[in-house]
Amino acid sequence: MKKLILILVLLGAMSFSFGQSAPYYTQNIFNKFAINPATAGLTDCPDFKFGHRRQWMGISQTPVTSFFTFNTSFGKEDKNPRAFHGFGARFITDQAGPFSAQSFHLGYAYHLQVNNKYTLSAGAFVGLRNYVYDGGSVVTPVFDPIVNATSSLLIYPEFDPGVYLYSKDDFFGFSVANFIPFKLQTSSDAIGSPSNNVKHYSITYGRIITAKGYYYTFIPSAMVRFTPYGVPSVDLNFMWYIEDNFALGASYRNPLGLSFIAEMRFLQRFRLGYAFDYGAIGPQGAFPFTHEVILSFLACKDKEKLNKKPVCPAYR
Repeated sequence: MKKLILILVLLGAMSFSFGQSAPYYTQNIFNKFAINPATAGLTDCPDFKFGHRRQWMGISQTPVTSFFTFNTSFGKEDKNPRAFHGFGARFITDQAGPFSAQSFHLGYAYHLQVNNKYTLSAGAFVGLRNYVYDGGSVVTPVFDPIVNATSSLLIYPEFDPGVYLYSKDDFFGFSVANFIPFKLQTSSDAIGSPSNNVKHYSITYGRIITAKGYYYTFIPSAMVRFTPYGVPSVDLNFMWYIEDNFALGASYRNPLGLSFIAEMRFLQRFRLGYAFDYGAIGPQGAFPFTHEVILSFLACKDKEKLNKKPVCPAYR
């Protein structure tokens, strides 16, 4: 009976872990490239970001995500370029109990001006991911060769496409994670029951509202994330920027999720973002906290580029 209960618990944890097979981020505006490859190259400076997200603190073995992204552009040297390129890379590591995943992707985007206002970009991430189940970390009354075994699975190639339509006033994005479906098993071993890693779709829209005097701006935005078989997750976000040096924001995520966001620019090239989530229903119906920290560094030698207004309001 105890073994049966243990197996059911492990299966539940497995379902939870891989049900969130695409990482969630609260700071969607600040961390756009991690979600959509078509945003590569939007900044005039090479952009490095380091982030860490600890989800549902107070409950053991819940998701912890760390990531690094880099993106830049080339072909913007012309005075009035109608087209340019962007490229970058991202590395993400996820841990949830005995399950972990590490992924590395290269990203590319092509930007084309379609009229006097809008530019359309299309891009993709291409890379690989490694899943690991650490059976040795699972405590059982007696050793079980199935439960206590360690398995790993390398998935390649991974292909995550995206498109992005933007102007100086608004933006619209669509991207797909896990575009190529695969089973979490090999010919000899399996990570849990034979299940597929499903596609995750993300749709984003936002616009900028500039106050008189240009001392502060507002950016309301919305993101809808969904899988073919799940209930959509909707994020309603509102950011208030003060002279592009400091920002405060709030976000609502269904069901019953509230987030508070703060950003600060310092030493011209650095920007620090912090998000605190409360009320998002976690395992066992709990309402624990989630913390997310992101540090950005713009590697520009030209100070004029550092202070230049971004071509897209999603990039402050």
